[in-house]
Amino acid sequence: MVIHTELPAVWRAAGQSPFGVQMDEVVTIALHDRFPLVSPWIRLRDDFPRIHPHIQPGKAGSFVEPCLVLGSPREVVQARGFVGLVEQLVEWLDRAAELDLNDPAHGWEPVRRDTISDIIACDPDRVRSHVTLAGGTALFTTSYIHYPKSDMFKLLLGSNCILPPALIGPILTRDDDIGSGLTLLAWPGSGPQGPIVADFYLPETVATVGDLIDRANLYGCRDDLLARLVAVRDGLIATPHRRPSRSRYCCSPVGPIRWWGRTARSRFAHI
Repeated sequence: MVIHTELPAVWRAAGQSPFGVQMDEVVTIALHDRFPLVSPWIRLRDDFPRIHPHIQPGKAGSFVEPCLVLGSPREVVQARGFVGLVEQLVEWLDRAAELDLNDPAHGWEPVRRDTISDIIACDPDRVRSHVTLAGGTALFTTSYIHYPKSDMFKLLLGSNCILPPALIGPILTRDDDIGSGLTLLAWPGSGPQGPIVADFYLPETVATVGDLIDRANLYGCRDDLLARLVAVRDGLIATPHRRPSRSRYCCSPVGPIRWWGRTARSRFAHI
């Protein structure tokens, strides 16, 4: 199916909006043999930009699945028919063309993590309690579990923010890896114009320390993050006998507060 989007005249000459939505979007819709009891399979092109919110998590290069409704698309089909679902898709594309899929009145869209499956187990309210009106950082002692078969990490934040061990997952096997390290929390303060607000959506794309610094710069906490990273590095070099065992960096820039737990070797250098 080809859907013609209603691009403003100023964008039509380019054939697409500045946000990557083309004037004619190819959409694949497959109907299950049990349709309408089973929702239609709807996918956009594989190079549709993933900068937009309201997209289901997926790997780069895979067909993009739009999130059209809060709930099951089957409910739309039952209430408005198949045409109603297509109309919902058309509206989704028109709003995506103007980067207008988020409605601030309905709150923040959670950060999408397309390729990160790791977990930080903590009490978020206690972690948030460290955040002040001035920018700053906080360090937590951290225990981690690494499951080599899935290359998945689970982190347990320090004694003040730890959850009951029963919640951390399955019993370890002898192939699993357990160790300790540090988690660094950074948050922005207020700028000359008032509080720093992350007023545009970004999925989780941090893959290197450089990416992390760039993202922290967007959130207004780059300088505090760099200063604490240097202090941690210098402190561990000065007192090598006190290094955490098998430690890895896990840093989380805080825009509004958000969590991600990737601590794989490709993401942060070992201390």
